[in-house]
Parts: sequence; C-alpha cells; structure tokens
Amino acid sequence: MSDRIRCIDCKKNLARKGRKKCTTCQRGYSRHDRKYTLHKKDHCENKDCTATITHPFQLTVDHVDGDKNNVSDDNLVTLCANCHSLKTHLNRDYLNLEYR
Repeated sequence: MSDRIRCIDCKKNLARKGRKKCTTCQRGYSRHDRKYTLHKKDHCENKDCTATITHPFQLTVDHVDGDKNNVSDDNLVTLCANCHSLKTHLNRDYLNLEYR
C-alpha cells in the first residue's frame, strides 16, 4: 500500500507532491508537437526490432517519406531511437536540406 504519487505517463514515483508528470516526461512532451504525441505507440513498429522499451522517450515518430511537413497518419511511424537512426542513415535523409 504505497501512498506515493506516480507520473501519469511513465508511472515513476514523483519526488514532489502536487505534480502529475516526472521531470523527464514534463520536459519531453512540452517540446513535441501534439500530433506526434497522439500518434506515438508504445512499441517500435519495425518488424525486425527486438528492443525492450522501458520508457516512452526511447521511442520517436518518424516520417516515412522523409518530408517533415507531411504529418498525415499514414506517413508517421513509431520507431525506437536505434531503428530511427539506422533508417535515417540508410535512406541518407541527412543529405536533405530540410533536415539541416
């Protein structure tokens, strides 16, 4: 029977009473666009990925076609940080001027 208050996102124990989110979740969600947060799933959508996700911030939302202005649901996919980096490298997305 714990009377500790937990973060509403990651369920970690909160150090201060009166808060609803831990510092990590509070900082992260304030920087993300609402569309991405709503689209984000709780697992990596890469079928070959075997990563164990322990915190929501290990996941990112990627644009399938590489166009960051295209935020339609069929263009957004949830990937772990490793799969996202690998996809960006293999597709050579870093060469696009939009990403600089």
